[in-house]
Order: sequence, then C-alpha cells, then structure tokens
Amino acid sequence: MTADHRPTGPGMLSPAAFPTVAIPLYDPERSSPEAIREWFADSCPDGTTPSREPGSGVTMLPLGEVITAVRMSARLVHAAAGTEDPEELAAYLAETLRGPVIHDAAGDGRPYYVLTPHRDREWLLPADAAHLTAGTWLAIPDLDQRGPRAAHWVTPPRYPGDLCRIDHVCEFILQGLRGMAPAAAEEGDR
Repeated sequence: MTADHRPTGPGMLSPAAFPTVAIPLYDPERSSPEAIREWFADSCPDGTTPSREPGSGVTMLPLGEVITAVRMSARLVHAAAGTEDPEELAAYLAETLRGPVIHDAAGDGRPYYVLTPHRDREWLLPADAAHLTAGTWLAIPDLDQRGPRAAHWVTPPRYPGDLCRIDHVCEFILQGLRGMAPAAAEEGDR
C-alpha cells in the first residue's frame, strides 16, 4: 500500500513566509491570447524583449521583476502528484498550483516550469526545485502548444497576470520531497 503524498490544500505554509504580489482579477475582455502575449512582452526587465525563435513554436522570455519561474524535476512533480499519467497530472497541477505550468518533455530530466511572481527572498529549497530569476531566459511555448512532445503547456495562463502563488508552489515542492523520501530510503538500504 502506498501513502497518498498529495497536499491537503493551500495554507500549509505561512503566506507571510512566501509573500506574493497582487494578481489582477479575471477580466474576460483582456484574456485573449494576444493580451497574454502582450503581458509577457510587458513583463520583461528594462532593456530586454522576448526573442521569437522562427519555426520553433517558442519565444525566449527574459525573467525578472514581474515573472520568475521554478524549475522542478519530473521525479519531484510525479512524486508530489502521485501519478505520471499526463491527464491526471494536468488536472492535479491545475487544481493545486492554480496557474501556468510548462513541461519540457524533450529537455534534460524532462523538467516542469511553474511561472511565479517576482520575490526578493532567498530560495531555500533543494536543486530539484530551482528558482529562476533575472538573467535567466525561459522558453515559453506558443499558447496552443499542449504537448506531449517538446516544450508545451500543461496548464496555460488564463489571463494576463496569471501566475502561481509561491506558497502553493512551496507546498507542492515539500509534498514532492515527502513523496520521494521512501524511494530515497530504499536506495540507501541497498
């Protein structure tokens, strides 16, 4: 019998420890793909612009003062969600993280990227969950890229300003670490 390692919901970590910026309310008139692309472009640090790779289906977005990302290993994400099934995983990520998630199915280690608001605090979580900030460029797939190959959206942004709350992301990471612990203990016993 396996233990259920899924988070029990928001609030397990204090929001005071992981503050987030205010996220705009949903505005159906501003939720078009064009509005989301404009928001990505407007979020770039001063002096930078997104770089479109012709024919690649991705735009390179510089991270910075508005948008950052957390890169999580596939094994961490699968351990947190308790599944590797793409449909179950997508539903779980949408429910738990409540914001945009990219999966690079062709990347080294098949990482997931969770888009988050900028934060000035030190990142204290392990290498399985690296915080990507200013100076990092992230491949943002076209909004209609839904996988399963290459970089694609598991959960696309729903509107401009749609980001995952950092406290939800940290809860998810801790849940994944707890889910990975039994496998690590088994490897240590060998």
